[in-house]
Amino acid sequence: MTTIQEEDFASAYESVHRRAPATFEAMLEPENVSTAWERVRRNRGCAGVDGVSIAELLPIFDQEWLSVERAIRAGVYRPQPLLRVRIPKPSGGERLLGIPTVMDRVVQQSMAQVLSPCWEPVFSPRSFAYRPGRGPRNALGLVETALNHGAPWALHLDIKDFFDSVPHAVVLGELATEVADQRLAALVRQTLQSGVYEHGIVRPMSVGLAQGSPLSPLLANVVLHPLDTKLEAAGWEFARYADDCLVLLPGEEIGTKARRLVIQILEDLGLRLNEQKTTFGHFTESRFLGFAFRQDAHGRAIREASPEALAEAEKTLLRVVQSAGYEGQSVAVEAAEMLQSWLTYFHTAESETVLRTLVDRIVAAWQARFPRSTLPTCLQWENLCRRHNAGERVGYSGHFEDGDTFDDSINWSDSFRCLLLRLWRSRWWRLEYDLGWGRPHGFRLCLGRHRINIRF
Repeated sequence: MTTIQEEDFASAYESVHRRAPATFEAMLEPENVSTAWERVRRNRGCAGVDGVSIAELLPIFDQEWLSVERAIRAGVYRPQPLLRVRIPKPSGGERLLGIPTVMDRVVQQSMAQVLSPCWEPVFSPRSFAYRPGRGPRNALGLVETALNHGAPWALHLDIKDFFDSVPHAVVLGELATEVADQRLAALVRQTLQSGVYEHGIVRPMSVGLAQGSPLSPLLANVVLHPLDTKLEAAGWEFARYADDCLVLLPGEEIGTKARRLVIQILEDLGLRLNEQKTTFGHFTESRFLGFAFRQDAHGRAIREASPEALAEAEKTLLRVVQSAGYEGQSVAVEAAEMLQSWLTYFHTAESETVLRTLVDRIVAAWQARFPRSTLPTCLQWENLCRRHNAGERVGYSGHFEDGDTFDDSINWSDSFRCLLLRLWRSRWWRLEYDLGWGRPHGFRLCLGRHRINIRF
C-alpha cells in the first residue's frame, strides 16, 4: 500500500474525536439543543410545510421546544413531512429538494451533534465530506500525493442516484453498529420516513436522504463507511468526498479487480454503480471535485480547473451578466461575488492563465452590455483574487428525484393534515372553478401563492 502522510486534522476537531456514546438523553440536554437552535438560525433556510419561518419561531422557541421535548420523551413526536421545492439546474431540468420544518431541523441537528462524536473516530481518514476540519482541498491534496508516490491509474466511481436511492433499512442497519440507544435510533427512523408533501398530497418514502436535513450529511458517510474500510483493506489509496470517490492504483491491470470489488460492496448496500459515468484510465484523464490532473515539466502530478468546470462557470456567469438586473453596478457586484467564490476554490498557480482569460471574457460581456459605464473595481482581477476560505464550504448536494424514491401509496391522513395546516397558515385563500376549455372541469384551491387542482 502506498504510504501517504496524512494531514494533522486533530487540532481542528479535537472536541469530537473523543469516543462518546450517542444517547437519547444527551440529545435532549439543554446545552445541546441550544447549540442546535443556534446552528439552524445561522444556516437560515426557508420554512417547511407548516409555513413557520425562523424569524417567526425566534420569539417563541423556548415555549415551543418544551412542547416538542415532551412529545419526544412521551414517544409521540412525529416529524412533519418534507416540503418539496423545485430548483432549476444550470444544465437544465429541475433539482427536487425536501425541506423539513424549522423545528424538525432543530431536532435533527440535535441528533447530528450527538451522533457525530460517536462516528468521527470510526470514519476513514480518506473520507473528507461533511467532516470537521476537512474539505475538498484536503481530498485533492491526498490525491496529488498518491499520484506522486506511484499510483498513476485512477478509477473514478459514480454511484447511481446515491442520495435518492439509499435504502432506509441500510441506513438504520449501518447506524446500529455504533448506536445502541433504541430511542435515538427510532427518532432517526421517523426522520427518514416522514414522507414528502407536494401538490396537496403526502407520499411515504422508503429510500433517500434529504437535502435540508442536518442528519443527511452524517448518514451519507455512515452508509459509505463500509466502502471505505474495504478499499483500505484492499491496500489501495483513495479519496472520497460524499459519493464522489477516486481510487488510485499502481497498475492498469488492477482496474478490473477494483471495479468488481466496488460493485459487490455497493450491491451489499442496496446501491448501484453508474456504469456510464464510472471511468478508469491514466490520472491525466480523470476528473475529481471539478479538477483535472496533468504532469508538469518535472513529471509531477498537479491539479487545475477542469475544462468542463471552466465551461460551466462561464455559462453561468455570462447568464448573470447578460440578463440580471438593469443597473451596471448591481450586475457587476452579483457577478463579482460569484467569480470571487469560484476563483477562491479553483485558483492554483497552474490555472491562473485560464482563469484570467475567463475573467476577461466576463468583463468584456459586462462592458458590451453597459458600454457607457466605467468598469467597477469589484470586477478587476486583483480584487477578485483576494483569498478566503470560502472554497472549503462546498454545499450538500443530496436531493429527491422522481423515480423509485416514493412508495406507490399516498398517506391521506398526513395529506389532509398538511392541507389544513397550510390553509390555516395562509394569509388568504379562495376557491376557483376551472371551466377546463377542453380539459376536465375542476376546482382550484388557492392558498396564498400555492394552488391545488381538483379535477373531475
